[in-house]
Amino acid sequence: MGYMLETAENSQIPITKAIKKVLRFHRDRTGLYAKAFVKAAPALPQDVSIAMINGWISGDVTTGLKPHIDAVIACWSGLPDCEAYRARKALPPKKSGRPIDPKDANRIPLTIEMSDLLRAELNRTGADIEKDILHAPNCPPEITKRHIHIWLYMAAKTTRVDFWNFVIETLRQMPDFKSAFKTMPMPRQLKSRKKTI
Repeated sequence: MGYMLETAENSQIPITKAIKKVLRFHRDRTGLYAKAFVKAAPALPQDVSIAMINGWISGDVTTGLKPHIDAVIACWSGLPDCEAYRARKALPPKKSGRPIDPKDANRIPLTIEMSDLLRAELNRTGADIEKDILHAPNCPPEITKRHIHIWLYMAAKTTRVDFWNFVIETLRQMPDFKSAFKTMPMPRQLKSRKKTI
């Protein structure tokens, strides 16, 4: 990742979209924002400041000295990847569009009755979609929070029957939700003091 801009040394140059993109890339790759980066990069020129780097990235500062920009990019690009960035790189690339169902997958029409049933079960149990359903034992790994939101808001015409059956059966086996807070009695309604004349 780099930028190309032919100009005289020690001259002010515009902070282009390409430069901002490079700076953001190295910020995200290293996990170091400007303050932490300046501390971790002792080779920077003394007059390069945290505010200056933040201004370049945000667009609040629209020009900078070419040696300063070159030094910042060179130092940031020399720092190692952070753990979160390495973990993201290790993930398989996402495929565009809806995942293709296996040949034996059976799809059923998604009806308003199914959506109402799902909403009623979620309300009855107080279930947390992430913890109680997606992390339940034997949950198919392909089921995501997006599936459940699609069912709730009728954003699809069909759905996989095995996914639907798993979620509904998981909810049906859960007990009714009981609030940890005591229900306060409703205040007694006072008679109106207004007089009819």
